[in-house]
Amino acid sequence: MILLLTQSRDFYTIDGVEQHLQKLGAEYRRLNTDHFPAHFHLSVGPGPTVWLEAANQQLDLTPTRACWARRLWPGAEMAPGAAEQCRTFFLDALSLLSKAFWINSLAAGQAAESKLYQLDLAAQLGLRVPPTLVTSSPTEARAFAENFSEGVITKLLLPTVQSMDGHPDFAYTTRVLPEHLDQLEILRWMPQIFQPLLRRRREFRVIVVGQDFYVGGLRLANEAVIDWRAASDADGLTWEVAELSEGLRTKILTMMQKLGLVFGAFDFLEVEADQDPYFLEVNQAGEWGWLERDLGLPIAERIARALAEAR
Repeated sequence: MILLLTQSRDFYTIDGVEQHLQKLGAEYRRLNTDHFPAHFHLSVGPGPTVWLEAANQQLDLTPTRACWARRLWPGAEMAPGAAEQCRTFFLDALSLLSKAFWINSLAAGQAAESKLYQLDLAAQLGLRVPPTLVTSSPTEARAFAENFSEGVITKLLLPTVQSMDGHPDFAYTTRVLPEHLDQLEILRWMPQIFQPLLRRRREFRVIVVGQDFYVGGLRLANEAVIDWRAASDADGLTWEVAELSEGLRTKILTMMQKLGLVFGAFDFLEVEADQDPYFLEVNQAGEWGWLERDLGLPIAERIARALAEAR
């Protein structure tokens, strides 16, 4: 059995993977993790055996041979203390499915979420990384900004909202304007990442599944837009199928191996056409639906095939 771990409001990408699994004749189950514990129970017994119970029916998860950890939101609708208890139990129980093939394993996925680790590893592997300051000090942030005549940008270490659907609380990458430098006391309670503002030529969203690459190149006419996720068609946003150099692909695969990832969504920013783009980050469960929808990149099929072949 193949287990698809997601959340109840997930669509399109999960639907595409399901459709390809059906074509392959693979047995699978979709599990909406945000429904735990309100809609199903989870138990661990000797063996260990892991099973869930819903509507007076039991499903033994122990024989699971492949898992896609698309979205993990157990305890999402609960008070923080109880939610943490449920999340810990949920993830600990699933970690016992150690014989299964994971995209991505829970341990590797959690470790790869560290932006500091990503940036350090990328630099070690020879990827081009922008000068970066991560700080809770307003004084250090102001001093860093003084070093760059074009200005600096800031972003959070963790997303405040786990979606890209225009949620009003979504925190975009933002340019730090001069008037903001006197309003940085929030850093004491919410450390942030600071980097120089780089004048983009193109940006890349690079999806890696196993050894296969699916690359979308972004062009944005309106230079005032810092984060393309906040752009509209009026800003001249266009996507195109793109290619990466062999040397860059090799470094990305090495980073995937070091992080223990099967799937990764990388973001790069190109400044000069004749130089490697800057590494920005890798998201171990990043989005890619528009690359398939708009560019025809067969990412859902590749994920389904990886799961089915592992089975």
